[in-house]
Amino acid sequence: MIKRYFFIGAFIFVGTLVPAFAVKSEEFDSNLPINYSADEVVYNKETGQIILNENVYLKYGNNEFKAKYVNYDTVNKTISANGNVEIKTIDNDIIRAEKVLITEKNKPDEIGNQNNKKNDSDKMNGVRYIMFDKSIATAASATHEKDEEGQDVTNFYDVDYSTCDYCINGFPIEDESTYTNSQLEELDRFWHIKASRLEHNKDEKQMYVYHSKLYMKEMPLLYIPYFSYPDPTVKRKTGFLMPSYKSNSKLGKGVIVPYYIEVDDNTDITYRPWIAEKGVLHAGDFRHKFKDASLAFEGSKYKDMYNYKVDFDWKMTDVWRFQVNGDRVSDDTYMRLYDIRDDGENWLTSEVKAEALASDYYVYLGATEYRDMRKDVEDDSIPKVLPEIKMQKYLTPFDNNGYFTLAASSAELRRKDSFIGLTKKSNRVSTELAYHYPGVSNWGLAYEVGTSHIFNIYRINEYRKDPEDSFTGNATSESSQASLMLSYPLVNVQDNYSVIFEPMVMGVAAPNSSQNKNIPNEESNEIDMTDIALFSERRYVANDRIEPGSRVDYGFKTSINGENGTSLSLMFGQSYRFSDREEFSWTSGLHDHYSDYVGRATLNLNGWANIGYSFRIDKDNHKLARSDTHFSVGNPLLRFSASYIYLKNKIDKDRYAKDQEEINYTVSSQLSRFWSTSLNQRYNLKKDSKDYGMTDMTWAIRYEDECFAWIGSVKREYNVHDKDGTTKKETTIEMGIELKPYGAFNVM
Repeated sequence: MIKRYFFIGAFIFVGTLVPAFAVKSEEFDSNLPINYSADEVVYNKETGQIILNENVYLKYGNNEFKAKYVNYDTVNKTISANGNVEIKTIDNDIIRAEKVLITEKNKPDEIGNQNNKKNDSDKMNGVRYIMFDKSIATAASATHEKDEEGQDVTNFYDVDYSTCDYCINGFPIEDESTYTNSQLEELDRFWHIKASRLEHNKDEKQMYVYHSKLYMKEMPLLYIPYFSYPDPTVKRKTGFLMPSYKSNSKLGKGVIVPYYIEVDDNTDITYRPWIAEKGVLHAGDFRHKFKDASLAFEGSKYKDMYNYKVDFDWKMTDVWRFQVNGDRVSDDTYMRLYDIRDDGENWLTSEVKAEALASDYYVYLGATEYRDMRKDVEDDSIPKVLPEIKMQKYLTPFDNNGYFTLAASSAELRRKDSFIGLTKKSNRVSTELAYHYPGVSNWGLAYEVGTSHIFNIYRINEYRKDPEDSFTGNATSESSQASLMLSYPLVNVQDNYSVIFEPMVMGVAAPNSSQNKNIPNEESNEIDMTDIALFSERRYVANDRIEPGSRVDYGFKTSINGENGTSLSLMFGQSYRFSDREEFSWTSGLHDHYSDYVGRATLNLNGWANIGYSFRIDKDNHKLARSDTHFSVGNPLLRFSASYIYLKNKIDKDRYAKDQEEINYTVSSQLSRFWSTSLNQRYNLKKDSKDYGMTDMTWAIRYEDECFAWIGSVKREYNVHDKDGTTKKETTIEMGIELKPYGAFNVM
């Protein structure tokens, strides 16, 4: 009999108590098993009470309940629990209380009962509400009830809420459950909010706060009579985002007040006005998710200046993909002067393309337009590619490792000739047939044989080879070559390290053909001899120019790898051209038969230090012609990283143009558990340059803990080009704060 009545009580208890204070209620299911235990179970027939004493535990589905004492009154249909009450909800929230009172009238199946206009409320005293994001709200008492619309509403009274850890002398306590609410109030939290009432509407997934005060380090900073924000189950919600302070010379001091708009589950908008002394700069983002596509738009406008960027990505099938990337600006100086987008790029690229990528073929259909942001380059002089078609097919007709590639491409390029004031246009159709056969011999020699033939047809309009000579008509070019790549890795494995040494040689055989002078060079950029280009079959990346004659590339790679993650690698080599044609500039490093020496070295000291160094050494005087160094050394307490670039511009064997030399370094430090700072500076090291000296500097400092973040930064640019071509200095200051989870909140 006791057992039967206990089950009746348990069903009512779990069906009402747990959903009552859960963030997301679930309907009571009598088919789910109930697990329970207690040191003592007593049934009083006279009073109709079921009493559970000591170590009471109930589990129903994903809900768990613990208490020291539980009393179920079968007559009055109430359940009371005392002593270390703990409820774990289906959302992994934890509710702790000193005392809980649950009434049967709040069962979910009685919502909407017309005879019950306002249900009796469930009550808790000494409440501690631990949400799944680890934020904690303590309250003197709490009630749960169904409002007139039948929605689940929980009210907490005399609330103290924060996402910060409770700390003693700056160190978080290990287990808050061992403290009473009154003891917790004596501990430190970086910030917390005290409010007269906190209302949690579970159906709306919204928190409403009444008569609240914000304390930071126990100092009252702000009084807000009323505000609301989404509960922790909400990923996004319409409302204001945390503002930030920003200042520069163009707009003066001001604030950025972002406002986030959730249009629907797939669409959102962020409006970020920069409200400053000299005006308002409007900026924002729009994002939309389709079933198989995404659309993103960002832009800004100030007076008659604007910029926008559009990205559309549509995965049409498992093979085909369509993309639109548009990047436009009204003025070359706008984004730099008003600090719109600081990605360091001098180019804006707009492209429309459709691509098909399968295991054995590739297709590209597209059009591309470029805009140069440098003030001394006219955009009309940059080619526009409209349209461009590429196709490539892989074939494996033989039962070995060899494979054929069949490729075809077509492109139309247009640009304005500033000499004659006309638009130049060239059409090109290219085909390529290539065969590759890689393998490894029985004695460890790795090899790859390659052959290829390329044929190009051009239709050219007004190509001006020099001021007195132009060409309009058809032109053709073709090139054939065969290559053989050989390498022989030698491996030495020891107990604590291994060494690999791999000599390499590559021979390329090709006719010593001359360039067709009637073909403009629109796509084949000047070759720059580097360690990456050394063992390339074709050094030109496009077909407007060909590398004449045969050559031999030779060098070696070696690496040492330790068992503790330490490694050192080195590559070094040179190339020899048999052709006497002077096809390359002195700057390229390929002007003579023998090329300059090229190499690369990398060192990794188990993450503590990473160093990379690539170089080119002049073969004649053995001086550096190019140097590119980047390294990072240190630990989180103090880390130093830098990059150094040096390029010696050679006009001929004995004359040099202006060198380029620049260093960019960053010092960063995780000063403590919460504080971090960084300093970045960039220097132009050439004294004969008009931009000699520091070009820009950025200093940033950040505080971030589990509940609060603050960041401040100062950026100083020393060579900013204004609209009139003058150069000036520019300073931008930014500051922002975030109270977690109030990164997004709305004020009524």
